[in-house]
Amino acid sequence: MIFLMTLIGSILVAALLLEWGNAKKPLLRAFINAIWGMIALAVVNLTGMMTGVTLPLSPVVIGVSAFGSIPGVITLLLLQLIFGI
Repeated sequence: MIFLMTLIGSILVAALLLEWGNAKKPLLRAFINAIWGMIALAVVNLTGMMTGVTLPLSPVVIGVSAFGSIPGVITLLLLQLIFGI
């Protein structure tokens, strides 16, 4: 299980580095992606009463949401669905 989570995280990091490497302003792009990730996390938690799906707020979840943006939040939701994290 740890191996699978590490593999998924490594693929996510590689994809983000490739995306940011192609941007003209990578720091601005990273900041905007972090904002989108926080918005996605907030939307998931605010709609949790209707859907029954929430992500607990912890430093790891907030870090993955900020660093991974919307794909990071989707990955967290899939990990929660698969492994019950």
